[in-house]
Amino acid sequence: MSGNIRLYNTSGYVELQAPSSASAQVLELPTDSIKPALVHLHTENFSAVSSVSVDDVFSSEYENYRLILDTTSTANVEWSLRLRVSGADNSTANSYVTQKLTASASTVSGSRTTHDNWSFGEHQNVQGNGHDAIIWRPFAAEKTSFWNNTAATASNAYLSIRTGTHNQATSYDGFTIYQASGTFSGTLRIYGYRNS
Repeated sequence: MSGNIRLYNTSGYVELQAPSSASAQVLELPTDSIKPALVHLHTENFSAVSSVSVDDVFSSEYENYRLILDTTSTANVEWSLRLRVSGADNSTANSYVTQKLTASASTVSGSRTTHDNWSFGEHQNVQGNGHDAIIWRPFAAEKTSFWNNTAATASNAYLSIRTGTHNQATSYDGFTIYQASGTFSGTLRIYGYRNS
């Protein structure tokens, strides 16, 4: 058994045989199959701003993207998001549709808006807020959709779930998040999903 390796488990073992020649002694790992499915692309730190724009983050390399935000704000206010290409926001009237579901204590409510932006999330009670969002196929020249969950860390838990579509068949490389009043601070991390 010299040169062999045995891997044991509760029902026995598997034995790896030593190679028959010196040239066969190199172990090659299948590098593509061990790449992570979720790839970190960009981190944006910001302080006391009214908007954050990120350019050149969407590309043909990934179809779908995840945004994770940790934020605080000086106001109880909703966020908006516009898709962006070549450094310019798309603000076409009535091109963004948002469906919103909110829950605070025992009160649950829903609404739909059609506007020049997505109603993307909100700050509650001027506390820390966590935001988790997925944007589907923004770089493809077709309609784009999103999903977002906001959880406030104030003393009274607050939940806001939103989903929406953008009806412009345009390829976007970035986005802008902004709020109507006050400023916000925090960290935005952007990830791309690998298809295989």
